[in-house]
Amino acid sequence: MDLSGVKKKSLLGVKENNKKSSTRAPSPTKRKDRSDEKSKDRSKDKGANKESNEKDRGRDKTRKRRSASSGSSSTRSRSSSTSSSGSSTSTGSSSGSSSSSASSRSGSSSTSRSSSSSSSSGSPSPSRRRHDNRRRSRSKSKPPKRDEKERKRRSPSPKPTKVHIGRLTRNVTKDHIMEIFSTYGKIKMIDMPVERMHPHLSKGYAYVEFENPDEAEKALKHMDGGVAVIKFKNPPVNSLTLEFLTEFVICLEKLENDKTLRGVILTSDCPGIFSAGLDLREMCGKNPAHYAEYWRAVQEMWLKLYLSNLVVVAAINGASPAGGCMMSLTCDYRLLADNPRYRMGLNETLLGIVAPFWLKDTLVNTIGHRAAERALQLGLLFPPAEALQLGMVDQVVPEDQVQSTALSVMTQWLAIPDHARQLTKNMMRKATADHLIKQREADIQNFVSFISRDSTQNSLQVYLENLKQKKH
Repeated sequence: MDLSGVKKKSLLGVKENNKKSSTRAPSPTKRKDRSDEKSKDRSKDKGANKESNEKDRGRDKTRKRRSASSGSSSTRSRSSSTSSSGSSTSTGSSSGSSSSSASSRSGSSSTSRSSSSSSSSGSPSPSRRRHDNRRRSRSKSKPPKRDEKERKRRSPSPKPTKVHIGRLTRNVTKDHIMEIFSTYGKIKMIDMPVERMHPHLSKGYAYVEFENPDEAEKALKHMDGGVAVIKFKNPPVNSLTLEFLTEFVICLEKLENDKTLRGVILTSDCPGIFSAGLDLREMCGKNPAHYAEYWRAVQEMWLKLYLSNLVVVAAINGASPAGGCMMSLTCDYRLLADNPRYRMGLNETLLGIVAPFWLKDTLVNTIGHRAAERALQLGLLFPPAEALQLGMVDQVVPEDQVQSTALSVMTQWLAIPDHARQLTKNMMRKATADHLIKQREADIQNFVSFISRDSTQNSLQVYLENLKQKKH
């Protein structure tokens, strides 16, 4: 079979193609050199692209990872290019070699792109990795709140032994604090600041440290209940002067306005005497205007105590005649120290004075009409046992247990909801209080008229002279 025609036609076709590209076909060595130059150019372009990408990302770890991936892709492209050049030498036709090399180049380049794209899509971005690292560091440094609460619950902190009393007034001494807080337990130390110019006077905030944490906790519970203690200190006998009554009413109003307080204990700072009652010097040798002012102060003190929303407990640690008995009768609960010398009652008739109608009503409400009638007319003073039997006091206790018992009683009263107790107290006492409120001015005029009489003034002067002689 003759193949000369076919061979010529193919050669003519090659020549025509070569005329379009070049007049003369290059030799195999030149083709190899050109392919090597092109591969070098491609590697240079890839290196430039790598450097720009590395600068944009700016991470050392990413640089190492991408340099490793780019190195593998370059080796693949180089091996494919060499194989294409080898195939071109073995083929013998220039067109076949060029097409095979082109296909190998495109395959190698596409392989490197796909490998780089797969590596970039598989690993997280640097910003994402930084965010994850921060979240891990936060979770390690800050444990959840629930775990912290659980840890505190399992390992509780030691109980405190110090009790913060609060800001003190000038007349409070260490003896006062010791007497009140020693009822809770054994005191280790009392820390209270003193004035620089007057070392015997205190100021600022004070602390009481107990030896036992349980005792400190007990004191805190009583303080949290909001209990105040008022100690009468008007030596020698805590007589109810105009100044004392004014200061007492102001103090009581402050306690009423303090929403943290629920109860108050009245007691004396003068040994052997709770209160001797009204100061006779305020009712003797003065003008009618002074008498009216003084009696208005007495009325105000009675109204404030009788209608107080606080639980008022009287810790009677001494004798309590006349006005002292009046103050204790306004309280919700009365404790009297078991001492036969500590007598109480309304003895106004012995001084030539008549008890006002509102004080008479208070005594009748406490011990009954017949017992009150007898006690008022005769001006009787009752020892602790008789006062307890009459109902003038609610409890008689040893003298050294008056304060502690008063605090214990206060705890029982504070266990009752305030609103229910206050409404009940007001319901029981409102009628007696309204009787005075409606006739207050008339009561003042009656007192001024009675106390200004010559007979009344003479009786008071005689009594005051007898007191002076007893003192001497």
